[in-house]
Amino acid sequence: MCAEPSGSSLVVLWRRKKSDIQGGGGEDGGALPPKLRSLSATERMLGRTRSACEEGDAVTRPVMLKVATYNKPGQHMKNRTEGSRDEGYGTGRDLATKPGTGMRTALELATAHSFDVYVATETRTRGEKWEAVRGAWDMAGYKIDGTCGAIKDGATSGHTVGGVTMVWRKETIRRKQGTTTIVIVPTRVVQIELEIDAATTVSVYGVYMPMGGATEEETKVAWKDLRDAILAGTHEHIYGL
Repeated sequence: MCAEPSGSSLVVLWRRKKSDIQGGGGEDGGALPPKLRSLSATERMLGRTRSACEEGDAVTRPVMLKVATYNKPGQHMKNRTEGSRDEGYGTGRDLATKPGTGMRTALELATAHSFDVYVATETRTRGEKWEAVRGAWDMAGYKIDGTCGAIKDGATSGHTVGGVTMVWRKETIRRKQGTTTIVIVPTRVVQIELEIDAATTVSVYGVYMPMGGATEEETKVAWKDLRDAILAGTHEHIYGL
């Protein structure tokens, strides 16, 4: 289940191993990959970008990802019998629940635009609903992980705030082997590592930062924790959205 908590943005950090760039031997002792060269001025003018092997070398092929972030307060799975929780929320694949308005919009946006990586923020998802949310995304063709929302301090009605869900296309992308989701700031900042292909690893930071209702100290701490996490890595390229 999602990690329980004890302006929205998406930052994508790109890492390519030096051995892949320089043509060194693979870590598994396999055959040496071809040395890579830059496109010539003529090739760039002609718009050449795809891989091609000629005379023993290869032209690099950019790995293109469609990424997006979506902020909508409350992306819930709801019981089909309004107000009933006796049987729980199910798996998302059964008939126990159905997507609420925010959740349905998130699913429709991801599938309609064929996003590869998608971060949903301010989901307000509670732990007991997590499997239902996971099942709904799975049926849409995606894997997920993330951090749940938390009940707001002093809320007598159980009002939930925060929550970040990391979403990736399960047919073409997988979580990097041996890694787990890192919750940098509970309910707000999450990091995962995804393998796009054999040579490319992408670190994705899903971020829902404190805004108007937060204290200055809370905002400073959240940004400091995010900055420290990014600087602790060895990323070669940074992309923001």
